[in-house]
Amino acid sequence: MKAIIIEQYGGLDVLQVAEIDKPVAAADQLLIEVYAAGLNPIDTKIRDGSMAFRFGKDFPKVLGFDAAGIVRETGPEATKFKPGDAVMVRSDLLTGRACAEYLAVSETVVAHKPAAMNFQQAAALPLAGLTALQGLRDDCQLQSGDHILIIGASGGVGTYAVQIAKAMGAVVTAVCSGKNTELVKSLGADRVIDYTCEDVFAAQEPYDCIYDVMGKQRFSEARKILKYTGNFAAAVPSAGVIFAKFIGNKFRQQKAHFVMCKSSGSDLALMAEWVEQGKLKSIIDSSYAMEDIVSAHQKLETVRARGKLIITIKEP
Repeated sequence: MKAIIIEQYGGLDVLQVAEIDKPVAAADQLLIEVYAAGLNPIDTKIRDGSMAFRFGKDFPKVLGFDAAGIVRETGPEATKFKPGDAVMVRSDLLTGRACAEYLAVSETVVAHKPAAMNFQQAAALPLAGLTALQGLRDDCQLQSGDHILIIGASGGVGTYAVQIAKAMGAVVTAVCSGKNTELVKSLGADRVIDYTCEDVFAAQEPYDCIYDVMGKQRFSEARKILKYTGNFAAAVPSAGVIFAKFIGNKFRQQKAHFVMCKSSGSDLALMAEWVEQGKLKSIIDSSYAMEDIVSAHQKLETVRARGKLIITIKEP
């Protein structure tokens, strides 16, 4: 089968499409024929070796964590899905291997694809959607009626975070650049702040929660516009947030958190319900063929995509 692989860490030049062996489903796994795969910032960090301490030096590595496709085979202990089911998946952190024609994964990280989404839209959802949902629910501890500030609202995680926060009943103030204001408003944001010409810290009332999906906001600054008992969460942990979580949280009511996204079929199923109810959709910036993976990674590294980048593996 074809797969997007690296045989060493490095720049864009290490990316290649190669023929590798088709995986075999274990007893508790599904074999999925992949139609589309979603790209995420972690893909570039794996490729360039930034996360070699976690992913080791065994090569080749098949990149990617998000996929959507059709179940073709089920292991004898996998009982929730059947061949022919359309599904979406976020493979676990140490498995990856989504940017390939076939993927074998535990059924616990799989959910049925919403009928309202095509395969590209469904492949966009898993990691970014899970990061948004788990960050809002588990770290921000968002409640209906809370006023939340979402920083980085027009990117992959941010576009989902705005919609999920609204689905959870929150009042949403979203931060993005002026060119993306209308997009973010269309996702349901109650107010949009253009960071290029407005002061994010000029809030008249403090927020119940702040979710920084870019991971660039200092907690020491965010605290100034956060309620006394508020929660701050960062999708990308900085040294300051890590220190605040493990040391500072013991001494203050304002709490800092960093989001550790967990693969979860049940959370994917919850988001699929919101999709079917018209409360959640994927915003796709661009879709690429497997052979255009270099261009896709170039775009991914700019951190300027509106929504998600997708690899189309094959057409249904």
